[in-house]
Amino acid sequence: MEEPDEIRIQKKQYGSGSSAQFERKLLKVMERLGVKKYSFNWDRWSCWVEFVYKGETYRLDHSLEKARTMGIELSYGSDAFAEVVLTLEDLARIFERGIYDLSTWVAGMKIEIS
Repeated sequence: MEEPDEIRIQKKQYGSGSSAQFERKLLKVMERLGVKKYSFNWDRWSCWVEFVYKGETYRLDHSLEKARTMGIELSYGSDAFAEVVLTLEDLARIFERGIYDLSTWVAGMKIEIS
């Protein structure tokens, strides 16, 4: 007789940092970038961060599915949110070092608001 598959509970990849911790980190990153208007959300499977920089609106989104296509196994939408926040933090470093302006890096992420 076949035994049922074990239910495997996966740990959060960024378990050492709570979602609230990444929300605070996002606030600091946005301050570093001079972004005053932004919003964000995540659910079980995905996340997004939208912000206005130099009068243009940009949106970064990530999901468990997008990560999986790159060979990265995430278990929770909050892990995707953590990855977006950490990526924005990396971009802030590039901006602060004078390597590139942020708009150079996020040009492909502009969204049209109608």
